[in-house]
Amino acid sequence: MFVGPREVAIHDKVVSTLKQRKTLPAHRLPRGQAAVQVPALPEERELTVAGAPFADYAKTLKQRAGSRWPIALRRLAQMRLDYPAQPLAPAIETAAHYGLYDLDRLERIILRKIATAYFVMPDERNDPEPGDEG
Repeated sequence: MFVGPREVAIHDKVVSTLKQRKTLPAHRLPRGQAAVQVPALPEERELTVAGAPFADYAKTLKQRAGSRWPIALRRLAQMRLDYPAQPLAPAIETAAHYGLYDLDRLERIILRKIATAYFVMPDERNDPEPGDEG
């Protein structure tokens, strides 16, 4: 394997019809030695401190998001800041109950819950006409 003009590794090619990943014994950690632990993100700590529905949802979201879990946790933390807590917690509980860990779907659930309470259109029948003050 080359990085730029320098050769950095030489390995024999493993020919196999199976799509498998092979790790050389020299590249494995010694027995009993754990991999390096990645420190928790600030958003992850914030969601853990926030309480029951947020912490549980964030934990499962991290497991299901694969390698993109930091982006997913940042977006969930931003949702917590953007939306009112009253409809947010029940929406997270509903999403967790049905196994919905797609944040777009969670956001749609939240918006449905707050649509009538926060985005009320004025009733045109009861409003006086502009200039009709009598």
